[in-house]
Amino acid sequence: MTVKKRPTKKIPKLNLIPILDAIFIFIFFLLMSAQFIDVYEIGSDAPAIQMVQKEDPKKPLNLRVKIYPKKLVITTGAENQIFKTLKKIGPTYPVDELNNLLAAIKKKNLKEESVILAPQKNISYKNIVQIIDKVRYFKERDNQGQPVKMFDQIMFESPNA
Repeated sequence: MTVKKRPTKKIPKLNLIPILDAIFIFIFFLLMSAQFIDVYEIGSDAPAIQMVQKEDPKKPLNLRVKIYPKKLVITTGAENQIFKTLKKIGPTYPVDELNNLLAAIKKKNLKEESVILAPQKNISYKNIVQIIDKVRYFKERDNQGQPVKMFDQIMFESPNA
């Protein structure tokens, strides 16, 4: 008996050139239709957790500025007691009044360097930056004309907290 060989089938070669052309055209249209935006970063410290010793007679300041759409609420202490509420005037927050208020708090608590900002979800980036600038520096300048730091460590609290 003779064994017959099966006829070999030719495997067709794939023509990849049209596929590659289409991919390059899609990449071109993707890049041309993409909207490129600038991403800005606000430098802040991670929330600090400290254990308060029972022998420490001075309670922590725990200064917090809550940013709502129509007001700023400044709270202090571990219980978050409301220290002052500043209402929004038109489209802007009263940042100069906030700066004066925080300057008075800083002068009573010279060793305190941190403040917690708690913005709500719908607060604009521009308003947050204005508030950060007023929290970080005093209005007054030093002898060289440089701004004097007030609260150097700015931390953010999540809106749900």
